[in-house]
Amino acid sequence: MNLLGGRAGFNSVTFESEIHSTTATRKGNDILVIKTIKENKETKLDNFFHKIPFIRAYWIMLKIFFTKLSLLLLILCLSLSYLIHKIPLLSATNNSYHFSFTWLIPLLLIIFFNKFTKTKYYHGAEHKVANDYEINGKVKIETAINQSCVNDNCGTNLFVGLVLIIGILFPLLHYWSGVLAWGLNYEVMRSDNKFARVIVKPIYFVGSLLQKYVFTREPSIDQLEVAVRAFRALEEENY
Repeated sequence: MNLLGGRAGFNSVTFESEIHSTTATRKGNDILVIKTIKENKETKLDNFFHKIPFIRAYWIMLKIFFTKLSLLLLILCLSLSYLIHKIPLLSATNNSYHFSFTWLIPLLLIIFFNKFTKTKYYHGAEHKVANDYEINGKVKIETAINQSCVNDNCGTNLFVGLVLIIGILFPLLHYWSGVLAWGLNYEVMRSDNKFARVIVKPIYFVGSLLQKYVFTREPSIDQLEVAVRAFRALEEENY
Protein backbone atom coordinates (compact mmCIF):
# COMPACT_ATOMS: atom_id res chain seq x y z
CA MET A 1 0.00 0.00 0.00
CA ASN A 2 1.23 3.47 -0.90
CA LEU A 3 0.68 5.76 2.08
CA LEU A 4 0.26 9.27 0.65
CA GLY A 5 -0.06 11.18 3.90
CA GLY A 6 -1.88 11.79 7.13
CA ARG A 7 -3.06 14.50 9.46
CA ALA A 8 -4.16 14.92 13.04
CA GLY A 9 -7.37 16.44 14.37
CA PHE A 10 -8.60 17.48 17.81
CA ASN A 11 -9.28 13.85 18.80
CA SER A 12 -8.64 12.07 15.52
CA VAL A 13 -6.10 10.83 12.99
CA THR A 14 -6.60 10.54 9.23
CA PHE A 15 -4.54 8.54 6.73
CA GLU A 16 -4.80 8.61 2.93
CA SER A 17 -3.87 6.41 -0.02
CA GLU A 18 -4.39 7.18 -3.71
CA ILE A 19 -8.12 6.42 -3.57
CA HIS A 20 -9.21 6.06 0.05
CA SER A 21 -9.20 8.14 3.20
CA THR A 22 -9.85 6.79 6.71
CA THR A 23 -10.41 8.75 9.90
CA ALA A 24 -10.46 7.33 13.42
CA THR A 25 -11.90 9.51 16.20
CA ARG A 26 -11.86 8.95 19.95
CA LYS A 27 -15.39 9.12 21.41
CA GLY A 28 -15.00 8.48 25.13
CA ASN A 29 -13.97 4.83 25.44
CA ASP A 30 -14.89 4.08 21.83
CA ILE A 31 -13.14 4.75 18.53
CA LEU A 32 -15.30 5.72 15.54
CA VAL A 33 -13.79 4.87 12.13
CA ILE A 34 -15.02 6.53 8.93
CA LYS A 35 -13.91 5.32 5.50
CA THR A 36 -14.37 7.44 2.38
CA ILE A 37 -13.45 7.33 -1.28
CA LYS A 38 -11.52 10.46 -2.17
CA GLU A 39 -13.31 12.80 -4.55
CA ASN A 40 -10.19 14.48 -5.89
CA LYS A 41 -9.04 11.59 -8.06
CA GLU A 42 -6.26 12.12 -10.56
CA THR A 43 -7.51 13.35 -13.94
CA LYS A 44 -5.81 13.55 -17.32
CA LEU A 45 -5.27 17.26 -16.67
CA ASP A 46 -3.60 16.44 -13.34
CA ASN A 47 -1.28 13.94 -15.02
CA PHE A 48 -0.37 16.52 -17.66
CA PHE A 49 0.52 19.31 -15.21
CA HIS A 50 2.34 16.99 -12.81
CA LYS A 51 4.95 16.33 -15.50
CA ILE A 52 5.89 20.02 -15.86
CA PRO A 53 8.44 21.34 -13.31
CA PHE A 54 7.33 24.40 -11.31
CA ILE A 55 3.93 24.49 -13.05
CA ARG A 56 2.91 21.37 -11.12
CA ALA A 57 3.53 23.18 -7.82
CA TYR A 58 1.06 25.95 -8.70
CA TRP A 59 -1.48 23.45 -10.03
CA ILE A 60 -1.37 21.62 -6.69
CA MET A 61 -1.66 24.94 -4.82
CA LEU A 62 -4.72 25.85 -6.90
CA LYS A 63 -6.41 22.56 -6.06
CA ILE A 64 -5.59 22.95 -2.36
CA PHE A 65 -7.10 26.43 -2.23
CA PHE A 66 -10.42 25.10 -3.49
CA THR A 67 -10.91 22.67 -0.60
CA LYS A 68 -13.31 23.84 2.13
CA LEU A 69 -10.73 23.73 4.93
CA SER A 70 -8.10 25.60 2.90
CA LEU A 71 -10.57 28.30 1.89
CA LEU A 72 -11.56 28.75 5.54
CA LEU A 73 -7.89 28.97 6.59
CA LEU A 74 -7.15 31.42 3.76
CA ILE A 75 -10.05 33.69 4.75
CA LEU A 76 -8.96 33.55 8.40
CA CYS A 77 -5.33 34.36 7.53
CA LEU A 78 -6.31 37.28 5.29
CA SER A 79 -8.67 38.64 7.95
CA LEU A 80 -6.03 38.44 10.67
CA SER A 81 -3.45 39.95 8.32
CA TYR A 82 -5.77 42.91 7.67
CA LEU A 83 -6.28 43.43 11.41
CA ILE A 84 -2.53 43.29 12.03
CA HIS A 85 -1.97 45.94 9.37
CA LYS A 86 -4.41 48.19 11.25
CA ILE A 87 -2.40 48.07 14.47
CA PRO A 88 -0.96 51.61 14.83
CA LEU A 89 2.51 50.42 15.84
CA LEU A 90 2.81 48.17 12.80
CA SER A 91 1.15 50.54 10.35
CA ALA A 92 4.01 52.98 10.93
CA THR A 93 6.61 50.39 9.97
CA ASN A 94 7.86 49.18 6.62
CA ASN A 95 5.45 47.07 4.58
CA SER A 96 7.96 44.22 4.61
CA TYR A 97 7.05 43.63 8.26
CA HIS A 98 3.39 43.35 7.31
CA PHE A 99 4.29 40.76 4.68
CA SER A 100 6.35 38.78 7.21
CA PHE A 101 3.48 38.74 9.71
CA THR A 102 1.09 37.52 7.01
CA TRP A 103 3.23 34.49 6.27
CA LEU A 104 3.65 33.71 9.97
CA ILE A 105 -0.10 33.72 10.68
CA PRO A 106 -0.65 30.02 9.70
CA LEU A 107 2.22 29.04 12.00
CA LEU A 108 0.77 31.09 14.87
CA LEU A 109 -2.69 29.57 14.33
CA ILE A 110 -1.27 26.04 14.48
CA ILE A 111 0.66 26.86 17.66
CA PHE A 112 -2.53 28.30 19.19
CA PHE A 113 -4.57 25.17 18.43
CA ASN A 114 -1.75 22.92 19.67
CA LYS A 115 -1.62 24.84 22.93
CA PHE A 116 -5.29 24.47 23.79
CA THR A 117 -6.19 21.11 22.19
CA LYS A 118 -4.88 17.54 22.08
CA THR A 119 -3.94 17.88 18.41
CA LYS A 120 -0.19 17.77 19.16
CA TYR A 121 -0.56 14.35 20.82
CA TYR A 122 -2.51 12.91 17.91
CA HIS A 123 0.03 14.47 15.53
CA GLY A 124 2.75 12.57 17.39
CA ALA A 125 0.68 9.38 17.15
CA GLU A 126 0.21 9.89 13.42
CA HIS A 127 3.98 10.20 12.90
CA LYS A 128 4.76 7.17 15.05
CA VAL A 129 2.38 4.99 13.03
CA ALA A 130 3.70 6.30 9.70
CA ASN A 131 7.29 5.67 10.82
CA ASP A 132 6.41 2.18 11.99
CA TYR A 133 4.94 1.36 8.58
CA GLU A 134 7.92 2.85 6.72
CA ILE A 135 10.43 0.93 8.84
CA ASN A 136 8.69 -2.39 9.53
CA GLY A 137 6.15 -2.63 6.70
CA LYS A 138 3.36 -3.15 9.22
CA VAL A 139 1.91 -1.37 12.22
CA LYS A 140 1.46 -2.58 15.80
CA ILE A 141 1.00 -0.55 18.98
CA GLU A 142 3.92 -2.42 20.57
CA THR A 143 6.37 -1.27 17.87
CA ALA A 144 4.79 2.08 17.00
CA ILE A 145 5.16 3.36 20.58
CA ASN A 146 8.95 3.17 20.21
CA GLN A 147 9.04 5.21 16.99
CA SER A 148 9.90 8.90 16.73
CA CYS A 149 7.32 11.68 16.71
CA VAL A 150 9.36 13.29 13.91
CA ASN A 151 8.64 12.38 10.28
CA ASP A 152 10.53 13.69 7.23
CA ASN A 153 7.33 13.88 5.18
CA CYS A 154 5.60 16.25 7.61
CA GLY A 155 4.26 19.47 6.12
CA THR A 156 6.29 21.38 8.72
CA ASN A 157 9.39 20.88 6.55
CA LEU A 158 7.62 22.36 3.53
CA PHE A 159 6.56 25.37 5.57
CA VAL A 160 10.11 25.94 6.88
CA GLY A 161 11.49 25.73 3.34
CA LEU A 162 8.86 28.17 2.07
CA VAL A 163 9.60 30.75 4.77
CA LEU A 164 13.36 30.41 4.24
CA ILE A 165 13.14 30.93 0.46
CA ILE A 166 10.77 33.89 0.92
CA GLY A 167 13.30 35.45 3.28
CA ILE A 168 16.07 35.06 0.69
CA LEU A 169 14.02 36.35 -2.26
CA PHE A 170 12.10 39.16 -0.55
CA PRO A 171 14.83 41.84 -0.83
CA LEU A 172 14.83 41.32 -4.62
CA LEU A 173 11.23 40.47 -5.48
CA HIS A 174 9.25 41.83 -2.52
CA TYR A 175 5.66 40.51 -2.57
CA TRP A 176 6.29 38.32 -5.63
CA SER A 177 8.79 36.32 -3.56
CA GLY A 178 5.92 34.36 -1.98
CA VAL A 179 4.65 33.25 -5.39
CA LEU A 180 8.05 32.22 -6.73
CA ALA A 181 9.06 30.58 -3.44
CA TRP A 182 6.17 28.11 -3.65
CA GLY A 183 7.44 26.62 -6.92
CA LEU A 184 11.11 26.66 -5.90
CA ASN A 185 10.39 25.08 -2.53
CA TYR A 186 8.27 22.33 -4.08
CA GLU A 187 10.93 21.38 -6.64
CA VAL A 188 13.85 21.53 -4.21
CA MET A 189 12.09 19.46 -1.54
CA ARG A 190 11.11 16.68 -3.95
CA SER A 191 14.39 16.60 -5.89
CA ASP A 192 16.87 13.69 -5.68
CA ASN A 193 19.70 15.91 -6.94
CA LYS A 194 22.76 15.79 -4.62
CA PHE A 195 23.03 19.59 -4.53
CA ALA A 196 19.35 19.89 -3.62
CA ARG A 197 19.81 17.31 -0.86
CA VAL A 198 22.54 19.49 0.66
CA ILE A 199 20.27 22.55 0.51
CA VAL A 200 17.38 20.85 2.28
CA LYS A 201 19.43 19.46 5.18
CA PRO A 202 19.09 22.64 7.30
CA ILE A 203 15.40 22.78 6.35
CA TYR A 204 14.84 19.25 7.68
CA PHE A 205 16.88 20.08 10.77
CA VAL A 206 14.76 23.11 11.65
CA GLY A 207 11.58 21.25 10.67
CA SER A 208 12.52 18.35 12.96
CA LEU A 209 13.08 20.71 15.89
CA LEU A 210 9.69 22.35 15.33
CA GLN A 211 8.00 18.96 15.08
CA LYS A 212 9.66 17.67 18.25
CA TYR A 213 9.23 20.71 20.48
CA VAL A 214 6.24 22.59 19.04
CA PHE A 215 3.92 20.54 16.84
CA THR A 216 3.98 17.05 18.42
CA ARG A 217 4.02 15.42 21.84
CA GLU A 218 4.44 11.82 22.99
CA PRO A 219 0.95 10.30 22.76
CA SER A 220 -0.72 8.05 25.30
CA ILE A 221 -1.57 4.45 24.41
CA ASP A 222 -5.21 5.49 23.90
CA GLN A 223 -4.19 8.24 21.48
CA LEU A 224 -1.79 5.94 19.64
CA GLU A 225 -4.55 3.35 19.32
CA VAL A 226 -6.62 5.90 17.39
CA ALA A 227 -3.82 6.33 14.83
CA VAL A 228 -3.34 2.56 14.55
CA ARG A 229 -7.06 1.99 13.95
CA ALA A 230 -7.10 4.67 11.22
CA PHE A 231 -4.13 3.06 9.50
CA ARG A 232 -5.50 -0.48 9.69
CA ALA A 233 -8.81 0.69 8.25
CA LEU A 234 -6.89 2.15 5.31
CA GLU A 235 -5.06 -1.16 4.84
CA GLU A 236 -8.39 -2.98 4.71
CA GLU A 237 -9.60 -0.72 1.93
CA ASN A 238 -6.46 -1.20 -0.16
CA TYR A 239 -6.06 -4.98 0.02
